[in-house]
Amino acid sequence: MWCVPVMNSDPLLLFNAMRHQTLLIRLILVCGVVVFCFKGYLMGQEASTARSVHPSIAHLDEAQLTILEGHLKEIRVLANARRAQGMLAQLDDAMKIAPKYHLLYNLRGAAYSILRDFESAKREFEVAQSLEPKALDVRFNLAEMDYVTGNYAEALVQLTSMITENPKMPTETYHLLRIKEIICLLKLERGDEAAKLGDEFTPYEDTPVYHIARAAQEFAAGDEVEARGWIRSAQGIFNTNQMTNYLDALIEVGWIDPFIEANQQ
Repeated sequence: MWCVPVMNSDPLLLFNAMRHQTLLIRLILVCGVVVFCFKGYLMGQEASTARSVHPSIAHLDEAQLTILEGHLKEIRVLANARRAQGMLAQLDDAMKIAPKYHLLYNLRGAAYSILRDFESAKREFEVAQSLEPKALDVRFNLAEMDYVTGNYAEALVQLTSMITENPKMPTETYHLLRIKEIICLLKLERGDEAAKLGDEFTPYEDTPVYHIARAAQEFAAGDEVEARGWIRSAQGIFNTNQMTNYLDALIEVGWIDPFIEANQQ
């Protein structure tokens, strides 16, 4: 897994969303894993718009919530700078206030992912899932751990399940899950199935999914020149932020070199 620039993110928005659950699903990635997930739909059902406090922090008073918010402010800065050790230090303090808050374990997993300690990352994500079993961000991260460690069969099962169980997820999220599905199928030598999934997209999508799906197919077939042609075509249409997570998906499976890619952008 290669650390790449992150999309615009703010843990405080998520913190407030968990206190007052109103926002739409939006996956924010650092080094391929979801750091923050804005939720308005979960398991295909619209979330309550009532200003209800998340159960894991419902017992905190306003002063404690303010301190927790301060830790999340610092974590936001550290995550964007990919300073994993600083994140872990802040999280240690935050967990003294909210030891059952699944978001904090998800953030710990993200920090370990930056350090490329995938075993520790997976352990933290599993704790987060035990606290919040239906959390899409945590499920994605567990699938990502299998993806980056080459366990494509298990990653595929999890990715497909998330798509099936969350039919109302935003297009941006759906496309990212789909491209990882396609790559898993290609790595499992199930090219026909991968091609079928890729065929559902057109060159006029709002994300690079069409171009990257075809690049992945060419990489799998051993035609790097053609694959890079598809990547260049996508880069001519989409900006760096739009391309980042898709290129990361290719980097994670060893099809492109992160150092070369960084110099070509």
